[in-house]
Amino acid sequence: MKKLLEKTLGGIAAAIIRKYQPTVIGITGSAGKTSTKQAVFAALSGTYDVRATPKNYNNELGLPLTIIGGKAAGKNIFAWLVIVCRGWSYLAFDRKFPKMLVLEMGADRRGDLAKLVAIAPPRVSIITSIGEAHIEYFGSLGAIAEEKETLVKVLPADGYAVLNADDPRVYSMRSVTKAKVATYGLSGTADMRATELEHIRDPRSVAVLGMRLTVPGSSGPLTVDLPGVVGRGHALAALAGLAAAKILGVPLPVAAEGLRRYAPPPGRLRLIPGVKSTVIIDDTYNASPGAMHEALEVLKNFTVPERSRRIALLGDMRELGGFTERAHREVGEYVAKNNIDLFVAIGEAMHEAIEAAKRHGMNEDHVMHMENAVAAARFLEERLHPGDVILVKGSQNTIRLERAVKALMAEPERAAELLCRQGPEWEN
Repeated sequence: MKKLLEKTLGGIAAAIIRKYQPTVIGITGSAGKTSTKQAVFAALSGTYDVRATPKNYNNELGLPLTIIGGKAAGKNIFAWLVIVCRGWSYLAFDRKFPKMLVLEMGADRRGDLAKLVAIAPPRVSIITSIGEAHIEYFGSLGAIAEEKETLVKVLPADGYAVLNADDPRVYSMRSVTKAKVATYGLSGTADMRATELEHIRDPRSVAVLGMRLTVPGSSGPLTVDLPGVVGRGHALAALAGLAAAKILGVPLPVAAEGLRRYAPPPGRLRLIPGVKSTVIIDDTYNASPGAMHEALEVLKNFTVPERSRRIALLGDMRELGGFTERAHREVGEYVAKNNIDLFVAIGEAMHEAIEAAKRHGMNEDHVMHMENAVAAARFLEERLHPGDVILVKGSQNTIRLERAVKALMAEPERAAELLCRQGPEWEN
């Protein structure tokens, strides 16, 4: 059934692309795809009619659903027939269709991206990063990079490869495309770069409300505010959005204004008020080694009031195959060496991180392993001080650390709005 749906909807979606000729912006990478998609959408939507991938619709079924404009219907055959008919209606009649499609393209295994670009050939391809996510199925970082290169190799000569200059494996892809190349990042070599990153603070309480980028431009520096988020990853997403906007003719001040409405999905380094006047850095959507270290870097650099603490509540990173033990040991070492006061872990692989943190000098009283997310939240709630900052991050699967965030947030009634995996399909 699934394969039949993929083939049917993929064929309809490809035909829709051929008929309406929208500009396709394809986005892939080991981390940062969804945040970058949201930033590109925010930067373009003030100027163009734009449709972007909803949720995580980035595979052979989700991509056609995005193009057709439908929602996954589970086991409801009638609802799937409605979606097929909706797709056919685009082909049978001249209907209004978006001028721009911002499509997230995921790859769990070799060849996945070739199937997606066959449906929706990109004119602009954005590559965010190369890391260990899904390395269990690829075997090496080189194989992952080769898969991601698919998006730049298929570009036409008048297309654009938008590459993260801060990632050497991504930056090197400029040599494998016949398209024009634009780079973004925080390094001096990037075409679209930020010279300053700072927190936006509440002048009354000095609480962190978001982050601000300063981007140099021909007519002077441009200020880009990103409310409600922190971290280098969001800065890079915003810079990718600005780079795409510039390529597609959107004035940068207009794109910057659009980025004020940047709303990454829940669980991506979002700031949430916690119980007892604490702050939660919610990064619970998923976890890979690169993203874990990036999140820990955010926690390390987060300013806390005197006598308040930086707390890491971390869960296993999955799908790492033979890299699992080493990756978790490196997390524990980082925690011990980087200004983090309390380390609470859940998951089998996190035992490696706990032991590594102890070996590298972290006080045993400040390191503990808990059975599950809810138990970890109860443990922490009893010990929290006003002003504490808690980073919460782990893989989805059975780790489900959004349950800990719900237990620790000041307004749990807003969980459906603010947290990931809150639908009925996730209740058990």
